[in-house]
Amino acid sequence: MSDQQNKIPTGTAEGLMEFLDFLVEKGYGTSTAITPWKSAATRVFTVVEKGKPFDSLDVRALDIPDYLERWSTLALGTKLKRESVVTYATRFEKAVAAYSDYLEHKRLPSIRRVGGPRPKAAVAQPTAGKTSGKGDGNGNGNGVPENEISSLIDYPFPLRSGQIAHLRLPMKLDKTDAERLGTFIQTLAFEPMLELTAAKED
Repeated sequence: MSDQQNKIPTGTAEGLMEFLDFLVEKGYGTSTAITPWKSAATRVFTVVEKGKPFDSLDVRALDIPDYLERWSTLALGTKLKRESVVTYATRFEKAVAAYSDYLEHKRLPSIRRVGGPRPKAAVAQPTAGKTSGKGDGNGNGNGVPENEISSLIDYPFPLRSGQIAHLRLPMKLDKTDAERLGTFIQTLAFEPMLELTAAKED
């Protein structure tokens, strides 16, 4: 890496930004894929740090789930829609994960476009008889093929309580399945029962 990227090894927010630029410059990711990550990181840092300079912030020391909960709480108080808050959180988490992986293992990701298919070299090939759980070895029963698990994406979803729920869904979710999922989640909603007060006698 050239001197221009000398902030990358620092593990700071500034290093993260230069790392994302480096990915595009060297062809490890397209601008279409990486720019949204960088914009999300800038937005999250700005909101959580309340507009203060964040270049020297140590990304490695952050508790990411806690940091994103704070982001969700603060961002939902602005004009941002809930869907946008979730999208920014997802992109921020992916950017930090890629950066942390590089700092720790010197691994460089290959990101082509947001929401696009993973490179063939990165996708686990199906292995006969090998599943993640019980089943008949072909993905039937309760077993799920490992290559299917590897294609799932983790979507953090901020709840009104301030907690972050995580949904693991396929990269390409069918519309019918999305509607069924929404209906299923509605059945999980808890509605407190109203207490019945005894009628007063005249």
